[in-house]
Amino acid sequence: MVDNLGKSRKFDVVLEFVEEMKQLGACTTLVTIRKAVRRLVRDGKLDDAIDLFRNLEQFGVPKDIYAFNSLIDTLIKHQGVEHAERVVLEFKDIVSPNTCTFNMLVQAKWKLN
Repeated sequence: MVDNLGKSRKFDVVLEFVEEMKQLGACTTLVTIRKAVRRLVRDGKLDDAIDLFRNLEQFGVPKDIYAFNSLIDTLIKHQGVEHAERVVLEFKDIVSPNTCTFNMLVQAKWKLN
């Protein structure tokens, strides 16, 4: 549902739907959040995507390295490495980047040159 709403560019409805899932006690998974983040980033709504990551725990999804690397990967693929680097710096004290995180950044930088 989140993916279809995102494809239709109904981002307000996506965010409302995810919020309603939380209120109803429905199981919000990392997969659901990843789809929402991907659609937001693709449409250039970076602040909304990053805010969604900031508030992951409100949806019952842990702010862990898997969620973090998913956000970084999406940012690199759709908006470029600069945004991903900014997010890594912002959240490095909350989620410690790992070798996968740095590999994504290095490969993205290498592709630029």
